[in-house]
Amino acid sequence: MVLVTTCLVVLPAVAEAQIYEAVGTRAQGMGGAFVAVANDATATWWNPAGIASGAYLSLLFEQGRLDDPGKAPAFGPATRDTETAFAFAVPSMGLSYYRLRISEIGTMSPTETVGEDREDQGVDLRALAVSQYGLTVGQSVGQGFALASTFKLVRAGVSSSRGQPVDGLDQAQDLDVSVANKSDLDIGAMISAGSLRVGFSVKHLFQPEFETEESSFVMERQARIGVAYLTSGPGSIDGVTVAFDADLTSTPTAFGDVRHIAAGAEWLGRWVGIRGGLSKNTVGDLETAASAGASVGLGSGLHVDGAWTFGDDDSKKGWKLGGRLTF
Repeated sequence: MVLVTTCLVVLPAVAEAQIYEAVGTRAQGMGGAFVAVANDATATWWNPAGIASGAYLSLLFEQGRLDDPGKAPAFGPATRDTETAFAFAVPSMGLSYYRLRISEIGTMSPTETVGEDREDQGVDLRALAVSQYGLTVGQSVGQGFALASTFKLVRAGVSSSRGQPVDGLDQAQDLDVSVANKSDLDIGAMISAGSLRVGFSVKHLFQPEFETEESSFVMERQARIGVAYLTSGPGSIDGVTVAFDADLTSTPTAFGDVRHIAAGAEWLGRWVGIRGGLSKNTVGDLETAASAGASVGLGSGLHVDGAWTFGDDDSKKGWKLGGRLTF
């Protein structure tokens, strides 16, 4: 399931990128079908053009985590992905901060002596850290068409070390990572005709390359298209949404290349909401994942969102929990 992560520990240079589904509790609950929905502050990640027709004000904070496998073996392989996100959006502007980290344990080194006590042997540890600060600006162009961009400062780096097998993932999580700074740009477009929306977005337009003393990696360009039917107004209150997304590019991850197609649905009332979705990785073994999510209203415009993804697609499995304020 996670054997491919072993290869990443020993490579001097790797190409890494976070998939679209790395951010967004609502998006994860809908299986990742969100590019044409994008009507809350996570539009700053999914499709910048979504802020032009979204809520009058959207503010959110969320966290997510994936441990694969659920109980990490002492001598690996294993991986942990964590995400923290904060975003704010009004119809013409958005501010965002996303922090993503991948921590890994490799398998025991083949140079270890057979007779050596396993408790005295080390394991390979590796951590990739990415922090993204974004300013999103958008504008409607004519009737039902919007364009927008997210200007980003990205701080990223990779660190590796040898550690003891006890609590290896925790040790990898605590590694100090030297980061480099690069600027980048995401762009998006949205077409609306009544309840029908078509969205398109491109991430990492400049394909920034990060070089540190230990390694280097490239954030490869990603493109995605989506179609959605929304019966609700701004903020998705008291309405039903049905959506479909498709990646137009492949993305390298710790589990190999992925290119997703996804379908999902959401119903949001004033005090409660439910959502679900299915997705498939069309690269390789055609792995499938299912998602479920729910929202609970705590007051006017204030919701707590949760989502869980499970199935064969290791690049997406995990949970997210967030708070969302929408007017």
